[in-house]
Amino acid sequence: MTVSPKVLDENSTINYLKLASGEWNESLIRDSFVAEEADAIISLPPSSSNSKDRLMWHYHSSGVYSMRSGYWPSSSSFGNPSCAGLSCSESWWKFFWHLDLPPKIKLFMWKACHNWIPARCNLMAHGMDLEVTCLICGKSAEPSLHALWHCSSLKVLQNACVFAAGDSSLDCAPFGEFVRSCSFKMKVTDFERLCVIWWRVWHRSNMAVHNNILLPVSDICAWVDNFCSDFQDANVSGLGVVARDSSGQVLISLCRNVKANYQPQIAEALAIIEGLRLAIDRGFSNFVPRLSNKVAHGLAKLDLINDDVSVWVDDCPLYVEDLIVGEVPLSL
Repeated sequence: MTVSPKVLDENSTINYLKLASGEWNESLIRDSFVAEEADAIISLPPSSSNSKDRLMWHYHSSGVYSMRSGYWPSSSSFGNPSCAGLSCSESWWKFFWHLDLPPKIKLFMWKACHNWIPARCNLMAHGMDLEVTCLICGKSAEPSLHALWHCSSLKVLQNACVFAAGDSSLDCAPFGEFVRSCSFKMKVTDFERLCVIWWRVWHRSNMAVHNNILLPVSDICAWVDNFCSDFQDANVSGLGVVARDSSGQVLISLCRNVKANYQPQIAEALAIIEGLRLAIDRGFSNFVPRLSNKVAHGLAKLDLINDDVSVWVDDCPLYVEDLIVGEVPLSL
């Protein structure tokens, strides 16, 4: 169901929203749908199969509606983490991993919510004999929540982020509980921005502790705004594919730049499709899938700075040569 005004003809199909190249017509989509719906459409890779339009039930992987699959969305709140069908923690993390944030910030937040960042109280809890007082303010003990938000040196930042006003009853709560509370009370885009702020605050703390440089708190919001803007404007995903024989020698490799900022699981699915097409073109008839393929990830990163498709036969770029050597089977 859409809440957008009816700009398009009711008989319009998906192809009407595409350019001749098969890519999304982003300007038309943004003119025809409200921002959230336009973002949802553009976040999906356009199909290249030219198959007929079909109605699909979004809330089940099969695309088929059933009474059971219809129960969950009717009993939960759209756009917010929910406890329906999952434990509260599992449901919240499912919500979190789908946020529009760079992977490094998601990983940092995951560590922080589990108290795995080296705030001083966390270090003491893991057996280190040290003073737990915050090295920046020198006034309070430093658990994760203090280091990232409640330190008195961050007062200017707290006042500037009025959208992040937290629950005072959680002032002494674990950081993960505080984060979840914030996510329930603010818009998703504001919560994403707050995650970037926490990431930058931790960078400031590291600079102070390890480099004796205390960055101005007043600069954090401006830096975060620029970072978020650049992240959205980049709107690029990199795909990497590598095929190797049983001895670890490269048979063919590919990297491709896709003009869309897809979620990691979608980008990986597109890379699989590229790999299958490449294998068919080269006449490969069977393969063994690999996990933790650092070479493919390296190729994907390489193509973020390229503008086209690059293919190497019986070779690979120097950029990933060390990774290839490192992944040669040890039994050889």
